[in-house]
Amino acid sequence: MGDQDLKFRVKKAILMASIGVYGAELPLTTGMKGIGNQIYNVNFTLTQSLVKYNPITSFLEHANEAIKYRGMSGILKSLVYTENYPGDEIYDRNLQDTVKQRCLSEAGNAVGNFRFNKTIRENIPILIVHGTGDKVVDSLIAKVNKNYFSKQAELIMYDNCGHAIMTDKYEELIKDIRNFCK
Repeated sequence: MGDQDLKFRVKKAILMASIGVYGAELPLTTGMKGIGNQIYNVNFTLTQSLVKYNPITSFLEHANEAIKYRGMSGILKSLVYTENYPGDEIYDRNLQDTVKQRCLSEAGNAVGNFRFNKTIRENIPILIVHGTGDKVVDSLIAKVNKNYFSKQAELIMYDNCGHAIMTDKYEELIKDIRNFCK
């Protein structure tokens, strides 16, 4: 689909805990060197502490099933579900989906290539939602995004909310999205 087609098809956009409009440069992991430290330092920061990245994912991608489950469970509990726990059933489903994901490290690397489409940027209203306690993507990036889009964007920052906005502030988020979509 060409940029001109997008102008007419996309009416509104929502950026939820977004990495940003320009993407982020993430490190390439180089083998096993330092992997023990990285396991304990899950909150590895880069890009001047604005974007947090977990380089352990490329290691877990090639690990056995038990290590994958333990590693990803640690990541979810330390970085994603920091304010509220979604309940065992949802947590187990999300953990299983994450562990089964092929090319796990590629999901992180994809954000390095992301660029927000110029046609969309110039033509539609945008809602930016972000948790003030996000340990994956610092809330300052939401403010940078708001500045980038200027008047066409609305920014909502949720207090006591981490990266899992749908878990931490479900009712508020749904209400805000409905209001935005009217």
